[in-house]
Amino acid sequence: MNRYIFIFIPLLPILILSWTICLDPGHGGSDPGATGTYYDEKDANLDVANAARIYMVQVPTITNVGMTRESDVYVSLEDRVNYANSNNFDRFISIHHNAYNATVQGTETYCYTYGSANSFALRDSTHPELVKGQRQLITMFFITLICLLYLVRLLS
Repeated sequence: MNRYIFIFIPLLPILILSWTICLDPGHGGSDPGATGTYYDEKDANLDVANAARIYMVQVPTITNVGMTRESDVYVSLEDRVNYANSNNFDRFISIHHNAYNATVQGTETYCYTYGSANSFALRDSTHPELVKGQRQLITMFFITLICLLYLVRLLS
């Protein structure tokens, strides 16, 4: 019997620290969400979810990453909830992008009001990383834009 104790004790930290996550790229199919000149919210949501999934599957403590949709299809709110609940995910992350206008901008990160302290901790640790990532993307965009303008000028 003592042998079994030694076999299972090393597994306990992995089981305690493991997470399963459901990514929900909002909108899709016939529901474009916010629409832009060149890019719809449904596409941005799916792109972000795919990038997040690529990252998350590399994290040792995340044992399963599911997605409510993996292509441009419409999934009802009820089907999204049923998928997440039937797979017993520890966390549900719904991804959306707001339309930009001159008065409202920025990043929002919400969690369930009546959730556990872990939900609030996840929100509070995730939000600054999202903002940092946005700043890096904006910097990369402007560097790319400057390079393109330079090439256009050089080739003209």
